[in-house]
Amino acid sequence: MNILILGNTAGLTNDFIVKTFPNQAVFIFGHTGVKNSRKNKITVYTKHYENNQLEDVFDFHDYDQIIYFSEYLNYGHESSGEIENLIRLLECLKDRKNKRLLYITGPVLEDGKRSLQTTTKDTLLSWTREFGVNLKVLHSPFLYSVINKEDYLYKLFVRLDDHEQVELKESSQSQATFISLSDLGDLLHKLCERWNDTYESIIIPDPFQLTFGELLQALDKYFPNKQVHFLEERRIRKYDNDPEKHHDLRDRFAWFMRYALVRDLPDIYEDYQKQRKGSLRVSKFRNFVDNIVKQKRNKKLAAVVATFLVFEAFRYMTQGQLQFQLIDLRLLFVVLISTVLGMGYGLFSAVLAIIGLTISQILSGTSWQLLLYNTDRWVAFIAYIFIAVVCGFVEMKKKDDKLQLDKQLETVKEDYLILNQSYHTLLNENKDLKNALLASQDGLGKAYSYFVTLDHASVEMVLRQTIDLVSEILNAPVSLYGGGPFQYELLLGDNDKKQVSLTDFKEVGDAFGHGRVWANKSLLENRPAYAMEVKTKAEGTFIIWVEAVPFEAMSTKVLNELEVLSKMSRSFIEKAELLEQASHQGRVAQ
Repeated sequence: MNILILGNTAGLTNDFIVKTFPNQAVFIFGHTGVKNSRKNKITVYTKHYENNQLEDVFDFHDYDQIIYFSEYLNYGHESSGEIENLIRLLECLKDRKNKRLLYITGPVLEDGKRSLQTTTKDTLLSWTREFGVNLKVLHSPFLYSVINKEDYLYKLFVRLDDHEQVELKESSQSQATFISLSDLGDLLHKLCERWNDTYESIIIPDPFQLTFGELLQALDKYFPNKQVHFLEERRIRKYDNDPEKHHDLRDRFAWFMRYALVRDLPDIYEDYQKQRKGSLRVSKFRNFVDNIVKQKRNKKLAAVVATFLVFEAFRYMTQGQLQFQLIDLRLLFVVLISTVLGMGYGLFSAVLAIIGLTISQILSGTSWQLLLYNTDRWVAFIAYIFIAVVCGFVEMKKKDDKLQLDKQLETVKEDYLILNQSYHTLLNENKDLKNALLASQDGLGKAYSYFVTLDHASVEMVLRQTIDLVSEILNAPVSLYGGGPFQYELLLGDNDKKQVSLTDFKEVGDAFGHGRVWANKSLLENRPAYAMEVKTKAEGTFIIWVEAVPFEAMSTKVLNELEVLSKMSRSFIEKAELLEQASHQGRVAQ
């Protein structure tokens, strides 16, 4: 399964990706701290994001699930351009087969007033209906992640750490609703695994209902000298995420928020300290590098002056030789410095050459007035400067070309990494396909093993073996119900449903009516994953009921296997009934 994540990805981590999407290929388009990992099937489109090449990303893979993290997940952040980015994403999905989009945005205010956030959601819903995209909107509390330096909590901690006066545009009674990455990741895993094709707007309830006053009170332990003022005490913000009102997630997925921000503060503060110390070390390192650069600049200037003195000394020693009088050593010096060190140092060398030429002419008896007012003597000065500019420009263009080539090389490297990842994905898919083909070729062997297993003279034994085979195929516990034609009692297995009525499960009854095995392909609520009907003449009708199965068991291959098993079981039950009947008649005749 290929998953594309984009949008507000700055706070994501490799650990979050691996735990949320185990054994899935994850691709990230956005600014993020997540690193490429072939082992964990993680690919980050860094250069494509920097070059704004979203359309190219869809040429590499077909994505089964797309997740967009909104900018509204950051507290106090007003998104700019998110609507345009979403529409651009939908344009890319227009002609795609798989169009599953999960849009994760921030919480909604309880007062119901329209905002840019609600406008973005309504616009997205309108466009997804036009393009036929399967959309779900998840209203989440604000994310916190101190590894992201743009995160609200990180910025707040930095200001409190620096003893700055902080002014909050909130009331002390306003709700501080935040969620950890761990909680959100657990929910995303369940939501993507049990995806259905209906539009949903899901609200994550906040059971803690923390206020900003309580949050700052909890921060006293870490920032005892903090100075915080609330600017809007009269306006109390409350969000529409009361757990008493919104309990769908608990009912459907048995999911609820486990980590409260206040209880998680020790770990958050520890992570912040590590991040802050790392940032300070980086700042010191940068200052150190800047000093080195300055020293290198001073050394270069000293080297230019030393080279100038060497050229002047050489010119002085060779001025009596005719062949050296034909060469302007100062011009050669300017060309050399400009070509090697660039325009800045070239102009400096030109100034030195002009000074050297001026002093040389004055020492040879030329008056400074003649040098100043006779424009014919300016030609050499202008030539030095002109040559320095031209050679410096050539060197600068060479550097720019090299920089562009380096950028292109980085893009090529990223493309190579993506192609390499695609190659390994194709290899794995080829291996899976090969195994599937071998399995299909071994279908006769499986059918024979079913034949041997089900070949019994007793109806009860055939039924027991059928139950064992269903459990083995699905790798899940199985329940057996008996009775009929509509009401069935639990006979075997651990299931909360002690009775099952087919009038409550119309889809299951319809499948049985057509002689098929029921499979919950649409992931309907309160329905079994699989159900198989087994009819007998003497014992009545039985239902083999499987409440839940692993995700990989919901496949056409498994369903076909169960269909074959169902038909074989029916045949062997009829055979066993005939044998039992013949045996009974034989005993009666005797």
